[in-house]
Amino acid sequence: MTSQAEITAAPLRREWSNVEIEKLIWLWKNVQSITTISGVLERSTSAVQTQASRRSLPKRTVSTPGENEILLTASQRAKLLDVYRRNKSGIPVTELASTIRASIETILNTVLVLSRDDPRYLARLTFPMTSGDMRECLRCRRPFCSEGRHNRICSNCKSSDDWLNDV
Repeated sequence: MTSQAEITAAPLRREWSNVEIEKLIWLWKNVQSITTISGVLERSTSAVQTQASRRSLPKRTVSTPGENEILLTASQRAKLLDVYRRNKSGIPVTELASTIRASIETILNTVLVLSRDDPRYLARLTFPMTSGDMRECLRCRRPFCSEGRHNRICSNCKSSDDWLNDV
């Protein structure tokens, strides 16, 4: 029999919201490092890979933390901090990358480093949430990466027993 101590010691799984899934899909297309994506989503790399697989996103390998981490130069970092000082609300990550003339991944890596001291840096970033090939599954209503106009059911639903047995 399981003791109360064992039950409370097990970590609870957080459900993925549709907003988090949309953010994952957008990040997957625009950022190469799973470590960076997991930092932005505040999830483990394995949770990110599992959810990406469930959404039929292309496979990737996990890089060692810091392996591909490119940070901003001192002048770019000063521009980034200036943008944060001037904008008190949401800061679109795409506009930030354009203003500073750096890749989205480099911006995110730097913001993750800054967020170690102040989590508000990451919280103030906003991400575009619409994607041309992202659709809502007609069966489970969860977003997934579609192969085209013909593809309206996610791979999870297509591999379910009900679907396979034509129920």
